[in-house]
Amino acid sequence: MKPKAIFFDIDGTLMNTEKGVIPASTIQAIEKLHKQGILVFVATSRCNGEFGNFNKYLEEIPFDGVVSCGGGMLTYHGEIINTEAMNENDVRKIIDYCDEHNIDIRYQSEHNCHLHKEPIKSVYDSFIYFYDYCPSTKAYENEKVVNFLGFGTAQHYHDIMNMCEDLDGVLYSDAFEFTKKDVNKAYGIKKMCYILGIDIQEVMAFGDAENDIAMLQAVGIGVAMGNACDSCKEAADFVTKRCDEDGIAYALEYFEILDDLYLTDQVLCVRQATTNDVDVLLKWWNDGKVMAHAGFPNGLHKTADDIKKEIALNNREKRRLILYYEDQRIGEMSYIKISEGIFDFGIKICEEEYQNRHLGPRYLRLLFDYLFDVLKATKIILDTDLENLRAQKVYERLGFTNKEIHYNSWTNDIGELRSSVSYTMTINDYRKDV
Repeated sequence: MKPKAIFFDIDGTLMNTEKGVIPASTIQAIEKLHKQGILVFVATSRCNGEFGNFNKYLEEIPFDGVVSCGGGMLTYHGEIINTEAMNENDVRKIIDYCDEHNIDIRYQSEHNCHLHKEPIKSVYDSFIYFYDYCPSTKAYENEKVVNFLGFGTAQHYHDIMNMCEDLDGVLYSDAFEFTKKDVNKAYGIKKMCYILGIDIQEVMAFGDAENDIAMLQAVGIGVAMGNACDSCKEAADFVTKRCDEDGIAYALEYFEILDDLYLTDQVLCVRQATTNDVDVLLKWWNDGKVMAHAGFPNGLHKTADDIKKEIALNNREKRRLILYYEDQRIGEMSYIKISEGIFDFGIKICEEEYQNRHLGPRYLRLLFDYLFDVLKATKIILDTDLENLRAQKVYERLGFTNKEIHYNSWTNDIGELRSSVSYTMTINDYRKDV
């Protein structure tokens, strides 16, 4: 069953913290979720005034809402629908303690986000590094507060927790965060789901840090990023790849939530063919030079309608794929499920300037990782022309064995008898890192 809503942490989950960017695969995945009618939310400890370098994504990506302030504030389609103000006595104690111990703090009121005093340089630099933004300075004036962020030690954190009566907190390596008691990301997600009438078991969440543990445990499917802390991974139902290795798209594909496929490796990309690719496939398939190794030196004589029908057959067991190098379409791949656990595949680098550049093995690793890890293949098979020695060397380096030659086993489209060689590779044979 596909989830009705998915919640994403920002830093280290949606966004690569060091680069301040969201991977293209993640943006495309969220757009697909939106088109499929799945609600998409952000769940973050950032306060509304701290989105900074994330604001552009809130405008570009179709998020339905935000759980912010560590669960203390909920926004749905641009409207704040719930806030959880902290105990006023606790707020005063935190302010007084931080003033006494010269601790920099940021507070989020129901309307604004401010630093209580001018920050020291390291605190200012931390805001700029993580958010490309630093809140303005305004001394606290008895506003209702939904979240505090303090830049102090573990001892400071425990002192404050012990002297306050109605407080929840998270301790980080060089900072701490406070909300009203029992308010955290899990609470915010549950509250959002209650308001919208969504069963929490029909919800999925992604995170990477200690403050994500509760939400990963609260929802139906909790996913930890490959770059997550160990305790977060232990709490999750599934550990995906790193944020900057397309971990979100990978997990959504693993759980069969996305309707199509998108794989990347630096400047390489493999995605499912769409009707937007009819033009280039028409060019390649009808080019005898491109199709010669497949046995069609005169081309396939396909029409645009033929290719549209082929693309319409795409599903998890049979897919036509497009190969990209940077932003250029340079070739195609395909795979088909032959029987339970057994898949066949094909690949062609069609654009001449990209041939003989050792790109084939890199594209194949992306496909094989997907077939073995996501579709749970136990064996991959293939046939190739006996005279295609270059391809055979590539396949053998990747781990294909059980070589069997079939002499004069097929005839190409100009009547020539051709010989083929067949290979098999199991997951144990696969040389992923060669």
